[in-house]
Amino acid sequence: RYLDTGVQRFSGNPFIEALPPIEQTKLEFLTLLSHYPPEPTAATRRAGEIVRIMELSAVNDLVFPFPEYQKAGIALATMMRDTYVARNPLTVMDRQRRHALATNSTDGFPFPSNWKSSAKGHFMMAVSGMGKTTFVLAFLLRYPQVIVHDSYNGVALKCHQVVYVVLRVPHDATLKSLCIQFFDEIDRLLGTNYGRQANAIRNVAPMVELMNRVATAVSLGFVVVDEVQNLRSARSQNAEFVLNLFSEIIERLGISLLALATPAVQSVIEGSVRNARKLASYGETVLRPMARN
Repeated sequence: RYLDTGVQRFSGNPFIEALPPIEQTKLEFLTLLSHYPPEPTAATRRAGEIVRIMELSAVNDLVFPFPEYQKAGIALATMMRDTYVARNPLTVMDRQRRHALATNSTDGFPFPSNWKSSAKGHFMMAVSGMGKTTFVLAFLLRYPQVIVHDSYNGVALKCHQVVYVVLRVPHDATLKSLCIQFFDEIDRLLGTNYGRQANAIRNVAPMVELMNRVATAVSLGFVVVDEVQNLRSARSQNAEFVLNLFSEIIERLGISLLALATPAVQSVIEGSVRNARKLASYGETVLRPMARN
């Protein structure tokens, strides 16, 4: 189902109009994220100590909407739609861009010189346990992960749209393991076998190129990368390679990206000003520890 968003630059774009309706007020970005488990009943309070101990785990389901979540929620909702502004599948330029990426510009169809990415990057930083991942997962629950298109206003449009994927920088922080994780996630969502193809590739460069082609083919809109601080464990120039990939996802593929990290990531990104600027092109959210009282 396609819904008019009311935003002029989103009009006529099936990838954007297929997403859920945009929130009407800033407050909705907090109230729709919150989740409170049922309050204990009198019977629960009178139950045996083991039952009461087990009931305590319901606290883990609690999502309390911190004020900072509002800023991040608005940023994410905007990024998830802006990413498709320059990638409207009904335009000639987008078809040319897709073809150039799919064939690596080997058959005479060059990448459009006047195409400009509309994707953005947002950076979210907080100490462990502050609620970065909880916020993102609660936010994404309201979006379908895969949308199947058949036609748009009478125009044939047969494709899958993967709205988002969530990845985690592995402990070894290698580019290859991050790519394999991406292919496994796409295979899980669409029943494809890209993971098998990727494992057959020995070198990282062609694997990254395959990742670019797959992300374009499935019309991926948004990537969440968690545990970015694990790049501290990267050997040699691996951290720089991964950061370059993040920049390429935003600039060349036109896919928005949210990076989640602890303050330990600062030692990694300090030496890469260009990549750090791309990752935070649409601002940053810092969740600070709560003050006393």
